[in-house]
Amino acid sequence: MHSRSARRAESPSDGPDRQDYEVLTPYPAYRTQPKLKERSPTHMTTEERFEHIESAMTGIANTMEALGSNAGQHDKQIEALLEIAEKHATELDRHDKQIEALRALVADVSRQWQAYFNTPQLI
Repeated sequence: MHSRSARRAESPSDGPDRQDYEVLTPYPAYRTQPKLKERSPTHMTTEERFEHIESAMTGIANTMEALGSNAGQHDKQIEALLEIAEKHATELDRHDKQIEALRALVADVSRQWQAYFNTPQLI
């Protein structure tokens, strides 16, 4: 008995002459694209040249599509970073104003203490 997908020996299945199934693959090795012949452009037929050019153009188009989507993602990231930078700049301005107010307060308290120490105390 022989089939395209498997073959088994004709001996009894429980005897010492038993052989396991041998898998026969009906298909040759699978390739996604036919490989272009490595020939110089002067020895290529017109059809081979068209196939070569078409393959190159497909590769370029795929690369351009990938780069376009990457550029869009990078633009979104840059916009998000700019928004964060603007928020931080606003916070820095607010902090600078608070620091100036605190410096003025410290200077005022320092003057008050100096005046207190310079005033004669009655005991």
